[in-house]
Amino acid sequence: MKKIKSCFAAILLLLMFLTEQTLFAFGSNGHRIVAEVAQRHLTPQAQQAVEKVLNGETLGHIATWPDYIRSEPEWDFAKPWHFITIDVNTTVDAVLAESKKDPEIENAVDAIEFFSALLQEGGAKVEQFRKLLETQRKAHAKKEKKDVEMAKLYQDSIEATALSFLVHYVGDVHQPLHVGRAEDRGGNSIKVLWFGEDSNFHTVWDTGLIENEGLSYTEMATFLDQDAASQKDLKIDAPPEDWVRESVVYRHEAYLEVYKKTDYISGKPDLSYSYAHDFTPVIEKRMLQGGLRLAQMLNRIFEQD
Repeated sequence: MKKIKSCFAAILLLLMFLTEQTLFAFGSNGHRIVAEVAQRHLTPQAQQAVEKVLNGETLGHIATWPDYIRSEPEWDFAKPWHFITIDVNTTVDAVLAESKKDPEIENAVDAIEFFSALLQEGGAKVEQFRKLLETQRKAHAKKEKKDVEMAKLYQDSIEATALSFLVHYVGDVHQPLHVGRAEDRGGNSIKVLWFGEDSNFHTVWDTGLIENEGLSYTEMATFLDQDAASQKDLKIDAPPEDWVRESVVYRHEAYLEVYKKTDYISGKPDLSYSYAHDFTPVIEKRMLQGGLRLAQMLNRIFEQD
C-alpha cells in the first residue's frame, strides 16, 4: 500500500489542531473516541498495517476527516454516506434490500461494506473508487493548480482515504440519530434547549451528551475500555445491519423521552441533567461498541493469509 503524501498529511495535521468544540457529525470527540478504542484493540499485525497506510498517523487523527471535507463541492457525492434513513413506516431489512439493488453507494452501510472490501481486496475496488474520485475532481475542479493537487491526493493516498471513511462511518451508524427519520432530518429539524441553550436534537446526540462529560477523547476511551468487561450485550460479532437495528431501538427510546420534557415558555424540549443521566450511558455504550467492532473489522482486513 502506498504512503500518504504531503497533501493528505497536511489535512491530517490541520485536523489535529481543530477545536474539540467544532460540531461535526457524531462530534469530533465522538469519532475520535470510537477510533481510539479501536486503535487500542488492534492486533500487532493490524497496528503495523494501519501505521503503514497512514504514514505513522493514528486512527484518531483521521477519524474526523470525512466531516472536514463536507464543505468541499468535489466531495458532495459522499454526504449521503454519513447516515442511513429508516423511517417509522419501514424496516431496516426493507431499506437494505432496496439499496442492494443499486450498485452505487447509497448510505453508511453500503459505504462500510465497500471500503472494508477495498482495503481487504484492493484491485477492482481501488480502481472503482479512483474512477469515482477522478470523475468528481474533473467536475468540480475550479483551477488547474487545485486540479493537479486533488489528482495527486487521490492517486497517492487511496487506501488512506478509504480507511478514513471506514473509521468515520462505523462511528456514524452507532449514533442513533444517524439512523434517522427523513421527516426531521435525523433530529436536525427538532429545536431543543440543551442546558438552557438553543440547540437541536441531533446535536445533543452528536456532541452534547459527550461533551457534557468534560473529558478528552483519550480520557473517555480509557474509561470506556475500563468498563468494557462489565458491559453486557456488546455483541461485537454482530454485522453492520445489526448495528443499524440497534440504533433504531435506541432512537425510538430517545424520541419517547424528548417530548416529555417540553418547556412551556419556549415550546421546546428542555433537556439537561435528567436527559443526560438517562442517555449518556447509551451513547457511551455505542461508542464502545463502535470502537470494538471497528477493531475487529480492521484486524480481519489486515490479517495475513
